[in-house]
Formats: sequence, structure tokens, C-alpha cells
Amino acid sequence: MNKLQSKGFSLIELMVVVAVVAVLAAIAYPSYTSYILKSQRTVAITTLLKIQAAYESYYAQNSSYPTSTTNPTADSFLPVATNYYSYANTNAHATTYTLQATALGNQVNDTAKDGTSCGAQPASLTIDQTGNQLPSSCWTQ
Repeated sequence: MNKLQSKGFSLIELMVVVAVVAVLAAIAYPSYTSYILKSQRTVAITTLLKIQAAYESYYAQNSSYPTSTTNPTADSFLPVATNYYSYANTNAHATTYTLQATALGNQVNDTAKDGTSCGAQPASLTIDQTGNQLPSSCWTQ
């Protein structure tokens, strides 16, 4: 008798491989998105600190912080919004400022996928002229 040798994969073997890959992807994707959110939060924090340095430099030269009335290009200190955060000065006065990075899109911000507690949606990171950083849990990661 001549036995037939099978070559290739059966449909069942192929379906098992597809199922294993699907399970691995279902586990890996949330972890991946969590790392992306954390890295973008770090970018937002760094950006806010750079803007703060520019505001303090302006203050050292002009004895006031830039506002639209004292400096028509005050908005030039703020970067263009990214896919993850938009930036604004929510308290622009000659003696005070509050820089804010507001989360955009579908970021989860309540002790969720990224493991931090960043407040209600949309989360915002703020820093003022005294160096107060809110919410502190998002700044320390």
C-alpha cells in the first residue's frame, strides 16, 4: 500500500493559527495605545515647559508676560495643535498666565487604559506663572 503524504495546512490548522493571532492582537493593542497616550502626554508636558520658558524669557526682557494687547504676536508663543493636544493661554495678563494643553480625540482620562487619573474628559494639563502643575498625577505619570 502506498500512503499519501499530506502537504500544506488543513483548514483547521489555519483557523487555529488565525485564532491565536487574534488573541495576541487583542491583548497587545490596548497596551500599545496606552503607551502612545503616555508618550503624547510627555510631549504635551515638554511643550508646555518650553512655552513657559519662552514666557519667562519674554518677562525678563519686558517686565510683563505677553498678551494680545502688549504683544500682537503673543499667540506665536503657542504651537499649532497636534492630533493629541491643543495649546492655549487661558489667563493672559501682564502679570499672570495659565498655559493649558487640552487632550483631543477619544483619549480616556479617568483612571483608565493608561493607568493614570487625569480628570474628566477632555483632560487638560495646566501650568501657571508660579509653576503650579495640574493635575499633578498627569505630570508625574
